[in-house]
Amino acid sequence: MVVGGSRQETLDPGLVILGTCQQSVSANLRQLVRPDGFDLVSPSFTIFKLARKIAHNSLRNYRSIGSNNTDSIIYSVIMPTLNCCGLMNGSDFDDSPNFQRKVLFNEQNFDLKYPIPCCKMDAKFVVLDPTCPGEFNNKNSNIHEGCWVKLRQIIGFYGGMIVICGLVVILFQVST
Repeated sequence: MVVGGSRQETLDPGLVILGTCQQSVSANLRQLVRPDGFDLVSPSFTIFKLARKIAHNSLRNYRSIGSNNTDSIIYSVIMPTLNCCGLMNGSDFDDSPNFQRKVLFNEQNFDLKYPIPCCKMDAKFVVLDPTCPGEFNNKNSNIHEGCWVKLRQIIGFYGGMIVICGLVVILFQVST
């Protein structure tokens, strides 16, 4: 390997050293472009884009309030807690491939248009209006209120603090 020279040397099929350390780092970072086209080192990358993509993928994996898969549990807690439904609104579940519409809830069978956590609930996750989930409307549900705006505010507020705490830890590690 030549450092600081003008010759290119291939170390492995995925990495080319371009002659300087700075260019080598750039080439390494380019490898972070994911197969789905999401580029972690693009100038237009933001933590919000990453968070939204993760939230969207998680939403597509949502099954039901009674499911034990991680995505279902996360949304079953987030939606009633933030009084929201889906990312933009309840229609996000229209094309959600894993959403189980036929459920038994409170000893009744339902063919759901939206997940049960879209119903308005109290702090103990009990549905407040007995007409929901049989009928979803503005009074008994949060189907017109998306979670993304609220999640973005939380990420913006706490994300900055997490970055600062991480930098402080790194500084302490470097100084010792």
